[in-house]
Amino acid sequence: MSSSARVFDEMPLRNLASWNALLVGYTRSGMHLQALRVFRELSSAKHNVQLDQVTVSGALSACAGARAENFGRQVHACVVKAGLDTSTVCVTNALLDMYTKCGCSQEALALFDGADCRDVFTWNILILGCIHENRVEKACRMFRSMVRGAVLPDDVSFATVLQATACLAAWDLGASLHAAVKKAGFVVSQVVARSLISMYSKSGSLDDARRLFEAAEGHLSIMSWTAMITAFQQHGQGRQAINLFEILMEKGIMPDHVTFVSVLSSCSHSGLVELGRKYFSLMTKVYKLAPRSEHYCCMVDMFGRAGLLGEAKRFVDEMPFKPDASVLGALLAACLSCGDLELGKEVAENLFEIEPGKAGNYVLLANIYASHGRLEEAKEVRRWMVSQEVKKEKGCSLVNLENRTVLNASGLPYGKGRL
Repeated sequence: MSSSARVFDEMPLRNLASWNALLVGYTRSGMHLQALRVFRELSSAKHNVQLDQVTVSGALSACAGARAENFGRQVHACVVKAGLDTSTVCVTNALLDMYTKCGCSQEALALFDGADCRDVFTWNILILGCIHENRVEKACRMFRSMVRGAVLPDDVSFATVLQATACLAAWDLGASLHAAVKKAGFVVSQVVARSLISMYSKSGSLDDARRLFEAAEGHLSIMSWTAMITAFQQHGQGRQAINLFEILMEKGIMPDHVTFVSVLSSCSHSGLVELGRKYFSLMTKVYKLAPRSEHYCCMVDMFGRAGLLGEAKRFVDEMPFKPDASVLGALLAACLSCGDLELGKEVAENLFEIEPGKAGNYVLLANIYASHGRLEEAKEVRRWMVSQEVKKEKGCSLVNLENRTVLNASGLPYGKGRL
């Protein structure tokens, strides 16, 4: 992009196509703020250039990527002023995508309801927005409405609604979607295969997930391999997850960051400390993947479960960036399992500054005090929670009742919970 910008700066004359090329280039390269600066310059009065659908779509994509809600509203105003708001479905889709990714669900729904034309991408954006807001039942209803409206779903549509089904742990709905996927000819799609494996796993049917994986193993991508490794890990079969990872490496398939999160988590829950060290080193030295916060979190959790609190602390101290709440939370849990009160107090104080509203940190510190017989201090921590208006969420479970999935919280009769 630096070369592209240099050529653009040297141009004696620029038209809309050259401006659009630079703006879209920045957006596709993930350089969203630079793209927005180009749009601001282009839309200023001095250039006297009429914006088109490519310009506003690129700018709206940059707003979505940067989560720049206010700037996105200004671009929307430019869209209306230029008369592009109802001209093409691609502008409508870009507006929808921007509002959903910025968390403006009401604006997105209003825009969707007022749209003159909707294609499969329009529906996909809205369904995915529902999932991001944890409104998974609504996502399923939107998918049904799309099909009833004679809009044919594509592979992204199926993959997205399968994500919602996985969140609901609804095996029967997922199985019917699997049949629809076969009928539509999307069974070979990589994103659909990954979503199907994840759906069956989260619905409690590891055997179905394994059969699907084995049937399509020859043409699966790293996403599907990772989904199957994660399925084994989530079902407590760490050894199978690691064996599958070894097969993946033998086949010469390049693992990604998500793959290593699942593998390291499997090592942690299975007590395989040496293997965990080996795979962490493999990730950095062989595959040249820079560890992220979630990888350090898995390693700290692994050392804590193995009683190696000193090594967990050294691991955190040697991180190349400042540890975030997830890493410190794993270290605090390690302090509880290893019975280290002083370190636990130090870590908890840092966590209270980073995320003062998270009840789990207070509960962990209170439990550390209680494990040392210091019950008065434990009560003081809980009183502090009350004074800070921090409440621990009650446990809950999803239950199927009369063809509906409801959330049954502790103490609520079945059917009186809510999603």
